[in-house]
Amino acid sequence: MSDVEAGTLDAVVIHSISLICRSIRDLNQTASRLADAGVELHIISEGMVLRAGDDDPCQTALFQLFGVFAELVANMA
Repeated sequence: MSDVEAGTLDAVVIHSISLICRSIRDLNQTASRLADAGVELHIISEGMVLRAGDDDPCQTALFQLFGVFAELVANMA
């Protein structure tokens, strides 16, 4: 996140949402920090690209739903 906040990245690419969060709250905070820095988030397994300024309510709902399942898996482990 220090590289994100320093402005040295254009995008963060991850395989799965579960790799960047353990809770829906953490996911929302991370996504907000990326958006505030103008950094795209590419999530390979879900085929999603989140860009700062995008306002797609369906994509937002799907993103948060994936976050809910990531939190569930983390709590079951």
